Amino acid sequence: MTVELLNTYGILRIGVAEFLFDLDDLPIIKGRDSWYCDKDGYLVSSYFYCGVRRFVRFHRLVMHAKPGQFVDHINKNKADNRKENLRCCQRSENDRNRSLYITNTSGVSGVFFDKQREKWVASITYNSKKIYLGRYDAKEDAVMARLTKEIELYREFAPQKALLETLSLCSNGTLA
Repeated sequence: MTVELLNTYGILRIGVAEFLFDLDDLPIIKGRDSWYCDKDGYLVSSYFYCGVRRFVRFHRLVMHAKPGQFVDHINKNKADNRKENLRCCQRSENDRNRSLYITNTSGVSGVFFDKQREKWVASITYNSKKIYLGRYDAKEDAVMARLTKEIELYREFAPQKALLETLSLCSNGTLA
């Protein structure tokens, strides 16, 4: 385990894993005897409390998360524990910020190609209800429909908000 301090953040190296943290969180790193990467890819420390071994994830310590409260990694990188990448949230908000399923072929959550109709389909789930957003000839139209609705419903917790912000329309109406 080694620590490297840069200008604005630090890097904790454990084997081949590297974890980013804010410089003001260095006392938390140094205040514990050992850190390790758990099976899910999070930075974890263990301690004994009343004779029972307990585990705590670094991002929960940094955000002072209470029991039952969730901490979301905004950029989906579990190794990036800088406060600018963390936010306290509810479970449903945390669940939205998951990576794409392995079966996803469009590259965008909620968009798939309907082979029978030869159209792109966009949908979204909100409050446990699936909302159909339409069928489109162009993949780009389905993607824009999904991303626009995502921003409308989820606001700051829209999981693909960064994708929408990077997309721009060309003069011919197709995505750049």
